[in-house]
Amino acid sequence: MLIKKIFNNNVLLAEDKQQDIVVIGRGIGFQKKRGDAVEEALIDTRYLPQDEHWGRTFNDLASEISPLVIEMASNILRHAEAQLHTTFNTYLLVSLADHISYAIEKAKQQIVVHNNLLWETRHYYPMEYQIG
Repeated sequence: MLIKKIFNNNVLLAEDKQQDIVVIGRGIGFQKKRGDAVEEALIDTRYLPQDEHWGRTFNDLASEISPLVIEMASNILRHAEAQLHTTFNTYLLVSLADHISYAIEKAKQQIVVHNNLLWETRHYYPMEYQIG
């Protein structure tokens, strides 16, 4: 697996068997450059695109959103998967990172966004709400 793009020290776009893959791990991109081999032992999470559209969507997202937000979203998803004993679709990384980035921007602008479905979410999905 070779590095295709470095987003930050912890988030990379790599190529494995002619397929793009997003890998996340502490220090995985530290002092690396494009074309270097990915250190497999440092990989915490892998996001394999399920189709060509996912890769383009992720690249667009990564150019607009801080890699720290992408890393945060990945950590949240891993935690939620462990707590809920499930596996999420890889598209959720893109959606959650975008959602978090939007929330951060609104907070910086001191804009309060009200969730009209908060009661329903808390009531019908108590475990998911607690994890969130």
